[in-house]
Amino acid sequence: VMNLLIEIREKETSIEMEMQPVMEMYQMLEVNLSPDFMDRDEIDKKTVLKSNWTKLVNFALIRSDELSRTQIGFKSALIEDIADFLTDVQQFRCDFEKNGPLVKGIPPMDAVNRLTRFKEELKIRERKFELYHSGEDIFGFEHKEYPDLERTKKEIHISSQLFDLYVDVIRTINDWKMKPWVTVSKTLNDMNDLMETFSGRCKKLPGRLRNFDSYSQLKKEIEDFQLILPLLQELSKDCIKPRHWEEVMKVCSVHFDVIGNSEFKLESLINANLITYKEEIEEITDGADKQLKIEQQLNEIKAHWETQNFSFHQWKDRDVNILKGTSLIMEELEESQMNLQTMLTIRHVAPFRAFAQEVLGALCETSDTLELWLKVQMMWCALESVFTGGDIAKQMPKEAKKFSLVDKGWAKIMANATENGNVIKSCSDELLRSSLPSMFSELERCQKSLEGYLEQKQNAFPRFYFVSNAKLLIILSQGSDPSSMNEFYENVFDAIQYVEHDKTDKTIIYKIHGCGGEGHEIIPFVEPVKAVGKIEEWLMSLLKMMRITMKDLAKTSAAGIADVQNDLSLLRPLVDRSIAQFALLSIQLMWTHETQTALENCQFKKNVMKENSQRQLQVLSEMSSWCLQDLQTKVNRKKVETLVTVHVHQRDISQELAYLVHTKKVKDANDFDWLKQARFYWRPNASDDVNTNGAAIVSITDVDFTYQYEYLGSKERLVITPLTDKCYITLAQALGMFYGGAPAGPAGTGKTETVKDLGNTLGIFVVVTNCTDQMKYTDCAKIFKGLCQGGLWGCFDEFNRITLPVLSVVAQQVLAIQNAKRQGIDLFQFPGDPQNISLQPACAFFITMNPGYAGRQELPENLKTLFRGVAMMTPDFQIIKKVKMCSVGYKNFDSLSAKFYALYATCKEQLSNQRHYDWGLRNILSVLRTMGATKRSTLELSEAELVYRTIRDMNLSKLVSQDVPLFLSLLADIFPGMPPPAKGEYPEEELILKNVIGKHGLVYHDSWVLKVIQLYETTKVRHGIMLVGPSGGGKSCIIKCLKE
Repeated sequence: VMNLLIEIREKETSIEMEMQPVMEMYQMLEVNLSPDFMDRDEIDKKTVLKSNWTKLVNFALIRSDELSRTQIGFKSALIEDIADFLTDVQQFRCDFEKNGPLVKGIPPMDAVNRLTRFKEELKIRERKFELYHSGEDIFGFEHKEYPDLERTKKEIHISSQLFDLYVDVIRTINDWKMKPWVTVSKTLNDMNDLMETFSGRCKKLPGRLRNFDSYSQLKKEIEDFQLILPLLQELSKDCIKPRHWEEVMKVCSVHFDVIGNSEFKLESLINANLITYKEEIEEITDGADKQLKIEQQLNEIKAHWETQNFSFHQWKDRDVNILKGTSLIMEELEESQMNLQTMLTIRHVAPFRAFAQEVLGALCETSDTLELWLKVQMMWCALESVFTGGDIAKQMPKEAKKFSLVDKGWAKIMANATENGNVIKSCSDELLRSSLPSMFSELERCQKSLEGYLEQKQNAFPRFYFVSNAKLLIILSQGSDPSSMNEFYENVFDAIQYVEHDKTDKTIIYKIHGCGGEGHEIIPFVEPVKAVGKIEEWLMSLLKMMRITMKDLAKTSAAGIADVQNDLSLLRPLVDRSIAQFALLSIQLMWTHETQTALENCQFKKNVMKENSQRQLQVLSEMSSWCLQDLQTKVNRKKVETLVTVHVHQRDISQELAYLVHTKKVKDANDFDWLKQARFYWRPNASDDVNTNGAAIVSITDVDFTYQYEYLGSKERLVITPLTDKCYITLAQALGMFYGGAPAGPAGTGKTETVKDLGNTLGIFVVVTNCTDQMKYTDCAKIFKGLCQGGLWGCFDEFNRITLPVLSVVAQQVLAIQNAKRQGIDLFQFPGDPQNISLQPACAFFITMNPGYAGRQELPENLKTLFRGVAMMTPDFQIIKKVKMCSVGYKNFDSLSAKFYALYATCKEQLSNQRHYDWGLRNILSVLRTMGATKRSTLELSEAELVYRTIRDMNLSKLVSQDVPLFLSLLADIFPGMPPPAKGEYPEEELILKNVIGKHGLVYHDSWVLKVIQLYETTKVRHGIMLVGPSGGGKSCIIKCLKE
């Protein structure tokens, strides 16, 4: 009531001031609006507003007077109550200090009970305090302070933080202890989170509480449970099995019925004092994890192999299946076995050791069986076509019968395997496991017999040594059909593509056809070859007849030289009617004869050497002019260009000899400057191993070689540089002393090609073998025996890639052959071969090496001494350019080749170093071929202009933009005073291209269209093309548009 009176007194003035504006507003509304703008209730309220406020103020004054008369009694009572309350608070404080929860030494739960009592008493005193405080406000007394009450209140609040937390922790832990163990695993994470919360609350308690025993006990309860929680988590895992619980009980020396007991409580585990044995229990649980992993792996391996099946496919047109895709199964078997062996080394495998050993044993047996099975299958597949039909089965009836028995057993076990399918079950089949060893031994005997059979065939026709066993078996099995050999002639002859049989009797062969497609060479035999009997025998007859025919053609060509010497116009008919190799041989014979005669007469005739030089220049000019004519076929053009290529060198030798004779450095035909050249003679009274009707002899230094009359076809020959001459001399000397040759040098220096070219010069078949580190000495022995008995040359490319142990054996093989050649015997004992083999004196061996490359090794000394080394280096490109330009019909080849060489040398040095730039031999030869085609198509233009245009057009397309101005500037400097030739124009092609670009919705961009045209030009001269440039440059679109 006092408060309300005070409030009225305070608001009296302000309310009267607020009412006056309201009344004035109503007055203004009554004047300006109609009388009915307010409803009746509002009019009544407005009317009584002021009077009601006046009544309330007057009533308040009356009540205030009444209270003034009665408050004297209340005031006295309040003063007495406050004095009593002050005494009570002091007593309450003393009681709290003596009997409160913070008294040291009392148990935590007693402290909790005391705290509860004092909290209740504090509430009573707080209510009194509030009542007396409001009384003081009413009577306007000064507020009384109660410091003991405030201090006690704070201490009760602090105590409450500690003991409320203690109660929560104890109650929570006790609840958890009563949980069944089977349900604990689901709530362990929640337990852990809650204990973390408790721990956090405990750490945040005021520092003064930490000196109390209750705090220490609370902290210990939390920490102990936090320690045991990880152990409980470990023990609740699925990997914990009864055996692990037994180990835990043994470690803790307690017994509890946890296995299968749904009533087992967590309390029993906590009471087992697990913390004491923490390390031992963690070791048990860690072992359980590993054991579970091992068990899972074991089950996975077993389950995988229970469902793993073989794949089969039908063998040819027979109703017999064979295994396929077994490599993956073998890899998986090895991996499973390794995994099992690794498991067995782990100590935790103990519970599953017997099971793991059982699975491993089954897999090992499967692996061994499958390995033997695959060996048998491989041999069966290799021999099936041999012994189930064809000529070989007829010639080997015993082995065919053995194979037939094996074949029946094989069909039976494969039928069972197909029906079964599963890998483990199929490999554990008793019939299979008992049959495979005997099958393998029988097939091995058949294999050895077959190898002996093949060895007989190879000895009968030595060139079979260079044919793979698979192909040789096909050849032999089809031996009764001579025409079936046509697809294999290229494997046993240098250049025979196929032979022509008589249309009525296919056993009669009367022509051989060379390589080269349209316009290839066709050579009729002097006498038809009868292809009857064993294939190796009639192939040997064919080889002999080929050499007889070739020698007859060589003799005819040699006889035609005399007419040409008298009348140069007869040279073209001689070349046209001769095959490529003898057209070349006739030119070489003629040059040798004329130059030797001139040297023999140079002491008596003053200008004879000069006349000879002029003569050779005339021959060269005559042949070079043919290059500009229509030679009809590529084979014929290659023939003529080869003649020019070789004769340029012969002309150079004639000029050099003329100069040396003029300067008195050469006197006669016995001088070394002449003898070091490859010289060609036809000696009509001599004989060779073909027949006694003369012999072609090739002499290099003091070594004479008999021409071997292998049909070589129309082949390009190397441009002879000073390096080539030196190589020929060294190799010839090595062969003269019965050694081998060993050209060595970086890649691209012509090691192998020089050996092949020397072989072509001597008319001999050169067999090139690419050596690898996988080669065995038996592989080398086969090649050596083929070369010895066939009288051929062998070139072993990258010989030093063969491993050292093999090279040591190869040294003995080569030494035996060289010793036999020195002794001049026809038969000799080849190392490791029980029978003597024949030896053809013409055979020779060459090895090429890249010294210092990765994977290469030094040759053993005993092998190195059997070969004469030749150091090879990058050839002189200017000589190559000069000779090739002459061979495609250029007359000013000397000056133009010098310009060509200077330009490329400068480009290599001054243009940017791009990965796709190539200024080497491949690019040069491509440009030279195009120069020849350009020369033949535009005879009216000057040669310099043609060279300028060809070099520009063939290189601009691959230059990056910053190199183009410099390249054009270099071209202008090389050809001073010559305006740039017009670019090629393709109006029809560009019109079609424009339509294609429009069809694809592309932009007709001039620089991009230029690239399309350049690619079009490139496709006309190159067959392998790479488009290089950044993403979005239009490379794919160029190809697509040009293709359309």
